[in-house]
Amino acid sequence: MQKKLLPRSPYDRLGGYVHLPRLIDKAKLHRKGLLNGYNYKTVGFDKHLLAFLKLNPDSFEEAATRLEKDAAILKWIEQNGARHSP
Repeated sequence: MQKKLLPRSPYDRLGGYVHLPRLIDKAKLHRKGLLNGYNYKTVGFDKHLLAFLKLNPDSFEEAATRLEKDAAILKWIEQNGARHSP
């Protein structure tokens, strides 16, 4: 039996942003075709977090897949998205 891949908890934080680790996981799963047709980019909190960070969803997904490590993805977000104070 194949283990089901699940995104991290929506309460997990990265760089002070709640839900960001989950968004990263969904981007990676979506790129691999493992979200069963669910488009995280257009619904729910994922959509709002991408808008808050002013990130292009397709560019974010590409970066999350290419960079792999959370620290590198956070650095990419800081360089390509909106800056917000904690």
